[in-house]
Amino acid sequence: MKLHTSKKVIVIVLGSLTAMGISSLTIRNAKVRAQGWAVGAPLSNSLRIAGQTARGEMSQTVNTGHPSLVAARGSLGAVPVSPVANLTVTNTNDSGPGSLRQAIQDSGTNGNQVQGNLIGTNINGTGVLSNTGSGVTVSGGASGNTIGGTATGTANVIAFKGAAGVAVLSNNSLRNAVLGNSIVSNTGLGIDLASGTAPDGVTANDAGDPGSGPNNLQNFPVLSRVTTAGVITGSLDSLSSNTAYPVRIEFFANTACDGSGNGEGEVFLGFTTLTGPGNFTASITPIPGKPFMTATATDANGNTSEFSRCCVAMIINPATISAGTAGNSYSQTFTQTGGARTITFTETGTLPPGMTFSSGGVLSGVPMQVGNFPLTITATDSNGCTGSRDYTFTINCPNLTVNPATLPAGTAGAAYPSTSFTAVSGIAPYSFTLSGTLPIAPAVVITRWRLTAPPPVSQLLARPSQRLVGLAVST
Repeated sequence: MKLHTSKKVIVIVLGSLTAMGISSLTIRNAKVRAQGWAVGAPLSNSLRIAGQTARGEMSQTVNTGHPSLVAARGSLGAVPVSPVANLTVTNTNDSGPGSLRQAIQDSGTNGNQVQGNLIGTNINGTGVLSNTGSGVTVSGGASGNTIGGTATGTANVIAFKGAAGVAVLSNNSLRNAVLGNSIVSNTGLGIDLASGTAPDGVTANDAGDPGSGPNNLQNFPVLSRVTTAGVITGSLDSLSSNTAYPVRIEFFANTACDGSGNGEGEVFLGFTTLTGPGNFTASITPIPGKPFMTATATDANGNTSEFSRCCVAMIINPATISAGTAGNSYSQTFTQTGGARTITFTETGTLPPGMTFSSGGVLSGVPMQVGNFPLTITATDSNGCTGSRDYTFTINCPNLTVNPATLPAGTAGAAYPSTSFTAVSGIAPYSFTLSGTLPIAPAVVITRWRLTAPPPVSQLLARPSQRLVGLAVST
């Protein structure tokens, strides 16, 4: 049996439609109260509410909108008895079998709320239903609608959809807030702002955010760093002339990053509020097993952005580096844990002369200066997320060897053979100094590293124990 209503009828549905022998229910131009409902096969068309005025109530929660209702509390696509073939609330009759979705369409479809639903998943929020299309579609100029919310119990679970989790289509669909939901494992983006009639993938940020289009093509936040302690830093490039402040930045944790690089929002973590464009820092509680962080921006008028690119905490290894020796070859390779796809390393600080640092994370060369050199090594992944660690790079003096190891003996009264000294290791040029006591002979001198002496015999015989004791060399 099929049941149709007129606009003057108030329809109250309690219990199972199929138990009453109703195979489809289409309600047009009527005020609706559907409470404690359960829909089972073979309800081919499920529940459709369309028309100029509709008011609905499901599972004790009232949500109203004009001219069409797009609100429910319960499990859309998975009611207690069995999956709904489709639940579409719209001014048009555009849904097909197997399409599990909610649609908010056409100019004047404003002020509606989609809250507390399980869309595309079973009553437990874990099972995959037969899904096509986007979870929630806002199009045709529908504006001022809210999907989710900030109050307890208003968040939706939107998962396993064949397209986007939430799609806001057409340039005149504005001020549609997407807040606090769990949006995960959808084929398309978590939130897709597309100027056409279908989701089109990531919309890149534009400088200053002057763009127009669905939700004013609000720029998404750029996350630059996440720490293992849960500190998130980032920025929002949206000038006050283009975006209504304050802006709410919401943060989400994810098991994995979406293949697009711009994530979804598996678990809502919290938010921070910006009063103007620029940088922000927020602290969240990390969730084990869900290291990939994403964020959205929603301006004061309710325009929500797409999800940001994923950012994950990166740890630079090793924790410390070994000291080097001046004049000796040195090499140290840095690695990182975490990060998305391609990793590029950079170094800030002052390297010792003779040392270089590569984008692959290798510090190498022959250090030519002794000292302590503070360095910061930073890894940047393909999503622009960074991690860094500070080091002190110590270069020690080398152990120099002076040759010859022994000196030839001299003969009293005879000229001493000229002897040259050399140094091994270290960095040339060298300077030599003498320690000890030379034989008393006014003509005994050290010129650079050559020892010469024509000692007077009388003086040498008077003090035969005086001799050369040691020679020091420095670089």
